[in-house]
Amino acid sequence: MRLPKPKLEREDLGALASSVMEFSRGELSAAHIELDLAIASGLPEVAVDENQIRQALLNLVRNAREAMPHGGRIRVEVGTVDSGWVRLAVGDSGPGISPENLGKVFDPFFSTKEKGTGLGLALVQQIVSDHGGRIEVDLPPTGGTTFAILLPPAARSEPAPPGSPAGTVESNREGAADAGIGTDVVR
Repeated sequence: MRLPKPKLEREDLGALASSVMEFSRGELSAAHIELDLAIASGLPEVAVDENQIRQALLNLVRNAREAMPHGGRIRVEVGTVDSGWVRLAVGDSGPGISPENLGKVFDPFFSTKEKGTGLGLALVQQIVSDHGGRIEVDLPPTGGTTFAILLPPAARSEPAPPGSPAGTVESNREGAADAGIGTDVVR
């Protein structure tokens, strides 16, 4: 599964997320899902292929909706982390991911859905990686799942921070909650 090379342009990730959520609002409402959208002000621009990031966000929102067949809540947040990178997070109030499946969620063709292809999260991971970013998954103690895409600001072009190879799980519990990032990280 190879995507075309991203055509990078400076974008406002907050505005892009707002647009995608407006597009998804009817679908979410019909599924009895409340949408919370929180976008920080003064975000740095990111260099992204708008269509690819739009597709990644739609995949995350649809996965969250499908995790809550009887309704629930999706929270989309866009802000920055200490490194200055821009963080786009999609959290749901669903049942979460079982520990035995956590390390497999980005594997192509892995799915727990009856009719799932197992390509959605693998595609999201590829898009994020092709943009020099990373994706994290957090299983909050209160339940649900949060996927966070982290992208470098457009003004800087350094490589993604060093991390584990794709598909491995690292425990990042010390201080992670205080930093506003996931505690169970898949890179």
